[in-house]
Amino acid sequence: MGRRLLAATGLRRGEAQALRWRDVDLDAARIAVRRSVGVVKEKGAGEELVEGPPNTGRSRVVDLDAGTAAALRAYRAAREEVAPGLVRDTAVLLSELDGTHRHPERFSRRSTA
Repeated sequence: MGRRLLAATGLRRGEAQALRWRDVDLDAARIAVRRSVGVVKEKGAGEELVEGPPNTGRSRVVDLDAGTAAALRAYRAAREEVAPGLVRDTAVLLSELDGTHRHPERFSRRSTA
């Protein structure tokens, strides 16, 4: 789903990773981009994933084509079968199965595979 979402919308990787189900309006076929996920590297402390504003600093709305909206509906239904908590309004749309953000490098590998 990640690759299709990136290709269809032009979202940046961090913006797609930060999407929550409440940001998606499938009836209107739109996504509200309100935040982005990035990696902060602390010297000697490893990495931490953090959410912040999009790179532009401004929220925006992105339209979805009918095929991508349908794919998101199917993706949501499949996720709900695995674990209903994965589709709560506050849940990360492209999360790991435990509901956490995917690491950006792992997200990229999955999106290009």
